[in-house]
Amino acid sequence: MHGTGTQAGDAVEMKPVLDVFAPGNRGPEHSLHLGSVKANVGHAESGSGVTSLIKVLKMMEENEIPPHCGIKTKINHNFPTDFKVRNVKIALEPTDWRRPEHGKRKRTVFLNNFSAAGGNTALLMEDAPSVFPMDHLDPRSTHLVAVSGKSKLSIQKNIETLAAFLNGNPELSLPFLAYTSTARRMHHSHRVIVSGHDLRSTKDALQGLGPSEDLKSIPIPAKVPKVNFVFTGQGALYASLARQLFDHISSFGASIQRFDRIAQSQGFPSFVPLIDGSRGGLQEVGPVVSQVGTVCVQMALAQLWISWGVYPSTVIGHSLGEYAALHTAGVVSASDAIFLAGIRAQVLEERCNIGTHAMLAVKASLSSLSNYVNRQSYEVACINGPNETVLSGTISGIDLLSNILTAQNIKSIKLDVPFAFHSS
Repeated sequence: MHGTGTQAGDAVEMKPVLDVFAPGNRGPEHSLHLGSVKANVGHAESGSGVTSLIKVLKMMEENEIPPHCGIKTKINHNFPTDFKVRNVKIALEPTDWRRPEHGKRKRTVFLNNFSAAGGNTALLMEDAPSVFPMDHLDPRSTHLVAVSGKSKLSIQKNIETLAAFLNGNPELSLPFLAYTSTARRMHHSHRVIVSGHDLRSTKDALQGLGPSEDLKSIPIPAKVPKVNFVFTGQGALYASLARQLFDHISSFGASIQRFDRIAQSQGFPSFVPLIDGSRGGLQEVGPVVSQVGTVCVQMALAQLWISWGVYPSTVIGHSLGEYAALHTAGVVSASDAIFLAGIRAQVLEERCNIGTHAMLAVKASLSSLSNYVNRQSYEVACINGPNETVLSGTISGIDLLSNILTAQNIKSIKLDVPFAFHSS
């Protein structure tokens, strides 16, 4: 409570607070404790609000509600008389106030404060999320640790200091160190970053950085550098696609779940089994699941990069990747991208036979393959680069061509896809 310290003012403050937080008969599990810092320090003027906040935070830190020291005899006769019925208490002795175990409930605090100019300020606070225990198993095999300094000498000293600290603290959590050094530090223009799978490899990497003369300053660019996002087609598909991101990065998982709900609302099957590993292999998922899943994973990846502050200046997509690129560029909504990919896959299932034709990615130019490209046997599906060509044809014809090219020392790979995409 702000507690003006007057009979009338305290009663006026008390009534609405109790009407909101303790309006009627409440059980023992719903107690409301009242207090004020004014009895401890007196009138703090412009510092009264922050003084109250400090007291509340110390109460949460010490897991205790201190006794209200200002009550010597009776409380204000203008206060409500049904404190006991409402389970409202004013601590007259130190009261245990511990955070509930297992994180199922939280301690909640309401802080009330008035200003001399008539302004009212209120803060509603609660316990922060529980931190991971020190023995929490981080799923990542490698972690990044960053060090920076304002000059070559300072960064060299900071590297030496951190290496010595790691020597003296062999039980330190590497995931915690990585998070603190990257996400919780302001970095200067002289900076380095090392990776390691444990403290020893991280320390070795720090000590192997060489003299400070080799560490160049990284100035802040005058303008944001251009970044291109490139979205792939179905050839990059595999079982348990992006599973670690789905399991361990909440924002990515939330995007996937949202896209999956959209897909199911449009009548398509869930594509989550493609990601979480509940389907054994690609043979167990149909074209709709695999193609919608491919598009949605890439849309979620783009959103993840953007959430990290990496914005694309250009997007480009190949095959199914064009839908993800269009969505990321703001041309189509996520719902439209999913609908286009899903309907396209359904039409493929209805109009084409699975397992009759195949695709062959060849590491050669189109001109060098001109002898094989004709209407009767093979046709060009994709020209991915000066020496990257994809041909389509019947399965038997593709197998034959693969053997012929291998005999000529031309690398090729038969793609694990159900149709000869981008061909008649």
